[in-house]
Amino acid sequence: MAAILVTAVVAVPLGVWMARRNNTAKELGANIGTIAGQSMPDFWIGFVLLIVFAVNLGWFAPAGFDSAASIVLPTVTIAILQVALISRLVRREMVVNLASPYVTVARSRGVSERRLTWRYAFANSAIPVVTALGTRFAAMLNGVVIVEVVFNWPGVGELVVNALKQRDFPLIQATVLVTVVLALVVQLLVDLLYPLLDPRVRLGEASS
Repeated sequence: MAAILVTAVVAVPLGVWMARRNNTAKELGANIGTIAGQSMPDFWIGFVLLIVFAVNLGWFAPAGFDSAASIVLPTVTIAILQVALISRLVRREMVVNLASPYVTVARSRGVSERRLTWRYAFANSAIPVVTALGTRFAAMLNGVVIVEVVFNWPGVGELVVNALKQRDFPLIQATVLVTVVLALVVQLLVDLLYPLLDPRVRLGEASS
């Protein structure tokens, strides 16, 4: 939950910022950074963060969950890949919407750039972004298993690893079932959000 919150808070403004600076040197640099974040696996990011911030700088505990600060490194580890993916999606959707005729007409009527960006362009980009966040939640569940092992967290990851070592197949099946149910619930909530994000979407109404 912390990782999905960080992803939404960081990726959406970053994607909008990139779209507003499309085809500039700043946007190119941000694109290179997001591609780099998208290319790095979770476990490698976790080890790098451990070495830099826990071992060398000593800002955080290297393992375990003994304080609220212990959630920082695992959250960042999981969120880096998700921020890279979602920000690039936001940028793509925003570039398309900012170039749309309705934005051009609104700009000609004197609508401020801030309102054009968030009230018009981002409002029409919200559905694919929220859908992607829901889809990435299931991927985060898989990443959490690896990250918990790296940071020695007493969670689902440790539970699965111990179950594999002991060949406790019913426990493995139960953890898989729980994660699948969580992913399905999130997808259902995303679908229920559609009519709120876009008034043109109405559940139960036939499309014209």
